[in-house]
Amino acid sequence: YDPQKDFAPIANIGLTPQVLMTSLKSGIDSISDLVAKAKAGADMNYGSSGNGSASHLAVEMLKSAAGIKLTHVPFKGNAEAQLALQSGDIQLLSDAVPGAVGPVRAGKVKAIGIADQRRSPFLPDVPTVAEQGIQGVVAVGWIGLSAPAKTPEPILDKISAGVMRILTDPAVLEKMNTLSFVPAKESRQEFEAYIAVENMKWRKIIQDAGVKIE
Repeated sequence: YDPQKDFAPIANIGLTPQVLMTSLKSGIDSISDLVAKAKAGADMNYGSSGNGSASHLAVEMLKSAAGIKLTHVPFKGNAEAQLALQSGDIQLLSDAVPGAVGPVRAGKVKAIGIADQRRSPFLPDVPTVAEQGIQGVVAVGWIGLSAPAKTPEPILDKISAGVMRILTDPAVLEKMNTLSFVPAKESRQEFEAYIAVENMKWRKIIQDAGVKIE
């Protein structure tokens, strides 16, 4: 199926950026440290939850933007990759905010950068990658609603309006806050445009990095 042709976007609901984290044993406390070590020829590994995953592509985006080389070590999931980071078997890992806040707040790993245009309200002391001099590293996960293509416009508009109302409900916002998601509150048209831009952005990262799903 074609995600842009076979589905009709309804509304974007929640956003969660990737968090770049390092092992406490790595001696890397910032994006600048990471880039300096990589350019000095240090052999560094980064983990992910698998080839083509968000955690994989976020670091590929960073590698491209910073002009550095890192070795990819795919795991079966983020939980396994987190353990490898905490033990020092890998030096770097990118994970979405919900999966990162626990280990970071517990002091088990070091968060060195938020892959977004703004800081995360859940990790407010962690600067964005852009704040540290590397531009263009924006890797934000999202959860939205879509319907089958050719669903009548009035139905799409009605559901979209309903979602917008729900995202003003204090109980819903409190639950999203508990889950470390930021409400998106995008209209149907804004969501459709966002998907198109995201597809183009990640297609280039995948092609440039030669990412293949095994």
